[in-house]
Amino acid sequence: MSRKNANQKIVWPLTTKLIGIISTVVVLATIAVTAMASWFFASSLHSNAELNNLAAAENFAAQIKGEFEAIATSAKSFVSLGLRSGTRMHSRSALSKDFFSFYPRIGYIGVGGVAELWNGDFFKQNQLRVADARRFLADNAQVISTLQTAPATLNAAPWFKAQIIAIVAPFEVDGATRNVVVIFSADVIQHLLESGASSGTMYAVTWAGNSLYHPEYSLNYSNVNLQDSPVVRDLRESTQLTKQISFIGTDNKRYFGAFAKQTFGKFAIVLETPMSVVYQAVYYAIILDGILTGMVLLASILLVWFIAQSITRPILTLVGATHAISSGQFLLDIKPSSKDEIGLLTETFVSMGRGLAERERMKEAFGKFVNRDIAEKAMKGELALGGERKTATIFFSDVRSFTEMSEKLPPEDVVEFLNEYMSCMVDCIEQTGGVVDKFIGDAIMAIWGAPVSLGSARLDALQSMKAVFLMRESLIQLNEKRVACSKPRIGIGCGVNTGSCVAGQIGSSKRMEYTVIGDAVNTASRIEALNKPFGTDFLISENTYELVKDMLIVEKMPPIKVKGKREPLNVYAAINLKGHDGPQTLDELRALLSIEKPGLSADPDFEEKKYEVI
Repeated sequence: MSRKNANQKIVWPLTTKLIGIISTVVVLATIAVTAMASWFFASSLHSNAELNNLAAAENFAAQIKGEFEAIATSAKSFVSLGLRSGTRMHSRSALSKDFFSFYPRIGYIGVGGVAELWNGDFFKQNQLRVADARRFLADNAQVISTLQTAPATLNAAPWFKAQIIAIVAPFEVDGATRNVVVIFSADVIQHLLESGASSGTMYAVTWAGNSLYHPEYSLNYSNVNLQDSPVVRDLRESTQLTKQISFIGTDNKRYFGAFAKQTFGKFAIVLETPMSVVYQAVYYAIILDGILTGMVLLASILLVWFIAQSITRPILTLVGATHAISSGQFLLDIKPSSKDEIGLLTETFVSMGRGLAERERMKEAFGKFVNRDIAEKAMKGELALGGERKTATIFFSDVRSFTEMSEKLPPEDVVEFLNEYMSCMVDCIEQTGGVVDKFIGDAIMAIWGAPVSLGSARLDALQSMKAVFLMRESLIQLNEKRVACSKPRIGIGCGVNTGSCVAGQIGSSKRMEYTVIGDAVNTASRIEALNKPFGTDFLISENTYELVKDMLIVEKMPPIKVKGKREPLNVYAAINLKGHDGPQTLDELRALLSIEKPGLSADPDFEEKKYEVI
């Protein structure tokens, strides 16, 4: 597993998915059932509400009609009785006092040209003025004097500023038909309408739409016409005595509306009920369904959570195991927690870890003798037999005066010294993507670009430069430790060349090794040998220089004629990477490394006749 995959976060955990799926199924099923049930329930409520609304209006209209009839009949009977008795009718008569004590809600009875009776106690108890009553009678004289074919009701509240109603009814007196006027308190109507309007607004109006009684008393006192109400407007225009409608009110809410007309008194009872009140039971049912759904959903989530945990915990354990394997811990201390597929997977995973551990041990052992990358490819079978042409950068290094040093030290110290020195150098090579090809005594051969290139010949060459500069820094630090321990300083020479070579497995069928061969390799070796006569520690060929010259500070050395080559060989002393601290010239470099400036020789036999200075 790659580091990227190891650090990848789980976006949608299995537990979340299972809870989401179950929750969605439960919620959708509940919504579907609730929607269907609510629709049927609401349809039933709608029909019942319309019937109940109309029935309530008819019922209260009938009750109020009964009250009006009783008042009108009582007044007529009282007047008839008085006239038949032959006594003079006036407000203070014993007969009047008895009548008004029995009907205290009646404040006035008048028959035009015959009698006019006042209930003084009524006006005192209700804090009313007789003058207001006379003003009412005067303002409505035309209606009162006009012969009525049927009783009519009038709203007297605007004159009294109290809930007062008047009835004008035809009455036969001495063989002639006259109108009787009865002024009385509307408290009985108020009680009936307010008790019947628990779920809506119930009020009384005349057939013309004028308010007789309304819960908003200000409408009664102003004698306003309520035709702005769709129900009242329909009432005025309709010839039907009862009707049920639905409408949208001024508050943008939907209402059930019903009216019931009564011919006695020419009044109507209007009932307006908000649909929200009617559907309140539906809303409560939906809320109850929501609560039950929440409880079922919570129980489902808990159940799914426990089930999911039994699945995800072993899986997360396996995820942790994959992370352990990716970090190199192949022997896993995990055991199957169940006898299902997850348990089988755990057993298989542990067995795989043991196999990987064995493979890693083989690779580690193999990697101590060959490069790790080459060992990896060899174990995967990715190294083809024979060779393939590569453009690579080849590096050679050699310890100066190693023969003399090894003669003075015991063999054990020589091995210790070489191991310490080579450990530092190999780290620098591997840090920059290089491959150690082989150790030749104190010499090191390394490659960049084979078996795998870092991307391009230029990048391979640049990485080799970085490796050599790292070697220089590591060697300086190593020498400081050695000098502190009274051990001799180490000096090295490095040669680098870039060119075409053949890379592959070379050897016999019994023993093979991966290496590179070719003229570019030989040239790198020759360049390494030039460090001592040139007084340098790091020389590169012209091929390498051309690839990385924009990145390096170099100093060109005298051309070299190499045996076996027609053209002179141009080499460069690598001083430093541009923009980095440290030596900027060859003289500064020699001073840093305590290298004496040499005197160049033109003797062709110098240094085993591998070159001559021209």
